[in-house]
Amino acid sequence: MRASAGASGSGRRSSAVLVVTIVSALLVVAAAAFAGPLRFGGPRWSPTIALPTATTAPGPTAATTPTAQPGAAGHRSTLHVDLTWPLLIAGLVVLALVVVLLVRLLGRRRRGGAEPGLPTGLLTDDVSDVDVPTTAAAMRTVHRGLARALDVIDQDRPASDAITAAWLGLQEAAEDAGYRRQIAETPTEFTARVLLRLELDRNAVGTLRDLYVMVRFGTTPAGPTEVQAARVALRTLQERWPGGTPTAASEQRR
Repeated sequence: MRASAGASGSGRRSSAVLVVTIVSALLVVAAAAFAGPLRFGGPRWSPTIALPTATTAPGPTAATTPTAQPGAAGHRSTLHVDLTWPLLIAGLVVLALVVVLLVRLLGRRRRGGAEPGLPTGLLTDDVSDVDVPTTAAAMRTVHRGLARALDVIDQDRPASDAITAAWLGLQEAAEDAGYRRQIAETPTEFTARVLLRLELDRNAVGTLRDLYVMVRFGTTPAGPTEVQAARVALRTLQERWPGGTPTAASEQRR
């Protein structure tokens, strides 16, 4: 868990460095613009625009007014168009769009990215909850979720679907028990943490988690061997339930 927290922290630092770099570039461009007009070494486009000169209307005559010869009247003047500000504005717009796209991409990766598969040895429950439910109530809720997961794993369905549904059933039970995910915690890490907090078998929890990560985020399809491994892990959790079944534990407290 600490390893994933360190990875998420480094990811946030990388994002902050990226944002600071982009903002600094924008400030440099803006400072250069306000310091004076941009100078480019290449030729500038200076289109020549003909400006007609004012002509006096001819007085009334009895004869027909002669047609003006093309190019005879007026003179041509040159107008230089400065493209510095249009180019600067266009550049700032492009940079702003790049920043928006980067922010959305980083947010999308944090929300929907594939969860990295951590070794079983890195599983830990060393995270404090803001709202910690009572252990007895949480044990009863999670035990019901475990029973449903065993029913799901025994159903006639594709192996990958059975493993995924069984783990998600445990995740739903952890949420129903009153536990809440931490800010930088993935759903899979959350489920494993809750199961370990309730002192369930560590090896069985690690096996179920690894199987779920493999079929959910990996490319290797699951088969009967993986389903049997998940079934054994679920039964291990049930057989090694701390203090016996929740019902028996409740009777002992009374």
